[in-house]
Amino acid sequence: MHRRRWLPKTGIFIVALISGANAQQPAPSNPSQPAPESTTPATTAPANTPSISPPTTAAAPAPTVEPAHFDLNRPDIRAYIDQAVSQGVDRNRLTALLNSAEPQQKIIDAMTKPAEKTLQWWEYRARMLTSLRIEAGAELWREHRELLDRIAVEYQVSPEYLIAVLGVETQYGRVTGRYRVIDALTTLGFDYAPRAAYFKGELTQYLLLAHEEGFDPLSIRGSYAGAMGALQFMPSSYRKFAVSGRRATGPISSPARPTICIRPAGSTVGRY
Repeated sequence: MHRRRWLPKTGIFIVALISGANAQQPAPSNPSQPAPESTTPATTAPANTPSISPPTTAAAPAPTVEPAHFDLNRPDIRAYIDQAVSQGVDRNRLTALLNSAEPQQKIIDAMTKPAEKTLQWWEYRARMLTSLRIEAGAELWREHRELLDRIAVEYQVSPEYLIAVLGVETQYGRVTGRYRVIDALTTLGFDYAPRAAYFKGELTQYLLLAHEEGFDPLSIRGSYAGAMGALQFMPSSYRKFAVSGRRATGPISSPARPTICIRPAGSTVGRY
């Protein structure tokens, strides 16, 4: 029979299959009656029967180990270095940074299966429109109404759109990514053929941005695609759209500060 049990701590509904005791247990025997003799003749193995070893199985292949660093002698990487240097990146600095970058298969895996393509619309909507996200947006609007109204007039963008962009992208700057941007851009630029050219270009933009704004390109974390900050700008978008007082270091290093991230949001959305 089926017996259902609810485990409240885990919230998992388990169906346990338990057979009836009477169906599983044999009928008790009468000790006064001798056990019936077996009618099956006993067989004995021949004395000289050779032992048979179980079949051997092939050893499992060793797990693939990702290279710790990129091979800078690869022709495509050497060509990229020459191209980046021609655009103003210092060769010695670039070589040192590429030697510190780490290729990661999980970045490519994430790129090939983004939530926007694997989830149905109603699943994605349920993930985005949570009560916590809505309440946090309302609170941000109340606390910074004056700033939002001022930017709305300056860029002709209603405050609710600015709040919505920040909420969907990073939960108002709270979740900005866990991958090193240098690893994401190099992995996708050198090992993801479908969009290699694009991500090589973004890698160059990122290095130029780091030089212009004076931050360490090894220290910044973002999405698996290399997007950064509260607005999840790609490096080229930072150089094009960001307009805060400290154009890039503000949005990148202080993603949750509304006075820094709301203005670039207005600038970006206002252009579209």
